[in-house]
Amino acid sequence: MKCFDKSAEVFAAGYALPWYSVERTTRAWRYKDHIFKTPVDVPVERVSLAGDELDALHMESYKHEPL
Repeated sequence: MKCFDKSAEVFAAGYALPWYSVERTTRAWRYKDHIFKTPVDVPVERVSLAGDELDALHMESYKHEPL
C-alpha cells in the first residue's frame, strides 16, 4: 500500500480521493480541484493518507472525460 502524508501528494501521484456522495450507483471523486463521478464498480486501490486507509482511483487506469 502506498503511503502519503498530504492529499497534494496523493494527487501528484495520479490518484483521486473519495468525495462525499449519497448515491448508490455511482461514486464521487476529487482530483485536485475537480469533482467527478464513476460507476460504483470501477476498480480502486487502497492508499494510506496520514495513517487512514482510503480507496483511491488511479487516474491513468480509469478512462474518463478530460478534466
